[in-house]
Amino acid sequence: MEITITCKSYEELTQFAETLLGRSGVARTTAPVQGGIPAIPVVPNVPGAPVAPAVPTTPAAPAAPVVSQTPPASPAQNAAVPTSTASYTQDDLAKAAITLMDSGRQAELQKLLQNFGVASLPELPAARYGEFATVLRTMGAPI
Repeated sequence: MEITITCKSYEELTQFAETLLGRSGVARTTAPVQGGIPAIPVVPNVPGAPVAPAVPTTPAAPAAPVVSQTPPASPAQNAAVPTSTASYTQDDLAKAAITLMDSGRQAELQKLLQNFGVASLPELPAARYGEFATVLRTMGAPI
């Protein structure tokens, strides 16, 4: 997209830019003229107002102000992502462990139980069922 703005004077350009930015009532100071280049207005930063970068201009070719806008957040960005925690029973864990045992990985399963500080599945605290299920899943058990 291209927008062309034609102004007959620098003052007209600055007045247009201030109107566009909604700053027509804001007090401003002017930077000194350097080397024949018109003065660039210095506008104080107003919280919440859009900011356009200062674009130096020459008398022969004034530049149009650049305005950036932030698009509103989409509903997907504001919506909470539903989460749920899977709950497992001792029976669920036993069925998953049996598939590992049937594939000849009984020694790995016994080592896993030792890592959880228990000698057998019935000794595993219910609070650690989810953690145990996650490890079984990484070992390839369907759970």
